[in-house]
Amino acid sequence: MEQVEALCEWICLLHDGRPVLNGRLRDIKAAHGRNAIAVEYDGDTGRLDGIAGVRECTDTGHEARLQLEADADAQQVMRALLDRVVVRGVRLDEPRIEEIYEEKVGHA
Repeated sequence: MEQVEALCEWICLLHDGRPVLNGRLRDIKAAHGRNAIAVEYDGDTGRLDGIAGVRECTDTGHEARLQLEADADAQQVMRALLDRVVVRGVRLDEPRIEEIYEEKVGHA
């Protein structure tokens, strides 16, 4: 899916022979909102686990991507980040096409 995002402007992804995502990649991503926070930080790794509203945390050590719950308040999550680590950079991150696809079909 990373190659799809890197190379394609328009996509049509199928599941069981039927289209589940079809159209311009940026339009599909925009329709599914921004549901992740990317953060660069100083501090101990592992301090970002257990934040309310975060479904999944991928922490590579001083950089992390927090996948938010559908109803999460991104502002509250960012406040929690500030309480746990020294934030060097933060941005709302658009969903990856793989995440949108999995959401649509219900599994990987």
